[in-house]
Amino acid sequence: MHFYILVRKDLSLPQQMVQAAHAAYESGISSLCQNDDIVSLVMCQCSNEQELERQAFYLRTLNLPFVEFREPDIDNQLTAIATLPLDQSQRILLRHWKLWREA
Repeated sequence: MHFYILVRKDLSLPQQMVQAAHAAYESGISSLCQNDDIVSLVMCQCSNEQELERQAFYLRTLNLPFVEFREPDIDNQLTAIATLPLDQSQRILLRHWKLWREA
């Protein structure tokens, strides 16, 4: 099982990490105690809030479980999303997401 975090690259590096952690926390709460499988994290990136909104819409159309994190300190902007644990057949649907890179 894997869960994915998608964070905006137009935020500062410290903000990316904080927003990703918020989304991971919310995902963890939502999936708490559902099974005993070890869950791996896949950290991904997108360019900006509009792209993040598009990917959230994509997840909804596929009925993939996820949580959104909106940052109150920046006008409730969508800053990160995190899926709940996904199996292999679901993971394939996210193969177009770019892995997070510092640069």
